[in-house]
Amino acid sequence: MPWSSGRAVPLAARSWHLHKGSDPYRSNVTDPHSSADGLDGRLVARLLVERGATGRITVLAQCDSTNRVAAGLPPASTELSGWAAVAADRQTAGRGRLDRQWQSPGASGLMFSVLVDAGGPSAGGSVPLAPLAAGVGTVRACRDHGAAVGLKWPNDVIADGERGPTQPWKAGGILVELVPRGIVMGVGLNVDLEPQQAPVPQAVGLRSLGLTPGLRREELLADVVLGIVAAWAQARRDRAALLAEYRRLCRTVGAEVAVVRADGSTLRGTATAVDDDGHLLVARPAEGRVERVTVGDVVHLRSARM
Repeated sequence: MPWSSGRAVPLAARSWHLHKGSDPYRSNVTDPHSSADGLDGRLVARLLVERGATGRITVLAQCDSTNRVAAGLPPASTELSGWAAVAADRQTAGRGRLDRQWQSPGASGLMFSVLVDAGGPSAGGSVPLAPLAAGVGTVRACRDHGAAVGLKWPNDVIADGERGPTQPWKAGGILVELVPRGIVMGVGLNVDLEPQQAPVPQAVGLRSLGLTPGLRREELLADVVLGIVAAWAQARRDRAALLAEYRRLCRTVGAEVAVVRADGSTLRGTATAVDDDGHLLVARPAEGRVERVTVGDVVHLRSARM
């Protein structure tokens, strides 16, 4: 699965440590960087508390990369529920998988990162599933709020449908990085993206895919963060159950695909399964073999039936 290293950058932020009974609105401190259309950090914190969450949430008006900021946070708790998250309205150097730039107009989407504990040697078998867990947690929450989405291997958030004969609409992307202090799961979601704002033709907003009308970005952020935390806990506790749900949500399995590998070569075939380590299996019937893909950019040539 794709991994890279993260490096923290110093940046002043407005943070809330969450615990039962805390009330973020009682603070008289205001964020000097807040704006009328920006994320309401106190609302996000309150929503998380109402959902029984404990952890830490930091909300910024702008940063270079939420993954970089999250990588510099204090280590997450060694408990399964331990996490810390960073969200920003704008990123100046946001990244996706394979070092691609992530672009999203301000106030039309969500850009955030969740730092979770890697779990030490005893959880080593779960670490390769982190990218899949991030995808499962994100899609769970989006579907709970009405969005018709699934996953393209390993963790692109796509529409349950097609735009044209091949590539699915893409509503979000996820970059997972193993860092010294844990695992950072960075997410970018298009929420209210309009067609004229789309950075690429296949980009689509969750609102266009059935996301609950009137749902605030803060509510979706709170629920996706908790969805990711829950999915990671599931991966550590019951990897078979996490893999089963991932396979149910993955729209790549059964599709005819082209996989562009790191060395520039292209593998064509039919995606037949995701193995127990989260790797994609691609069958090449003419050659009588199945290849295991650990890293690559997958293009759907013909999608499986939904």
